[in-house]
Amino acid sequence: SLNPFSLPFVSAKRAQSPRLRRPMSEEQRQKLSEAQKAYVASDPRWLEHRQKLAAAQIVRRMTLTPVKPDKRAKRGKGFWRSFDPA
Repeated sequence: SLNPFSLPFVSAKRAQSPRLRRPMSEEQRQKLSEAQKAYVASDPRWLEHRQKLAAAQIVRRMTLTPVKPDKRAKRGKGFWRSFDPA
């Protein structure tokens, strides 16, 4: 079990304020952006991922009525079924 006293102490002020990222220089941001673009350009999985997204979008466009999964609860088979709303 988890001991609540073993958790690190967080001040009330720190708990209310969201965690902030460390400030990043414009040069670092540019390097990161270039690295991300190079990764996307060289990774073969991205091409397949984009093709799947495009195919899903085409299927969505071709359906005339919006298809939504049935999220209603299934009715049981026991005694209490008689009390279910019809």
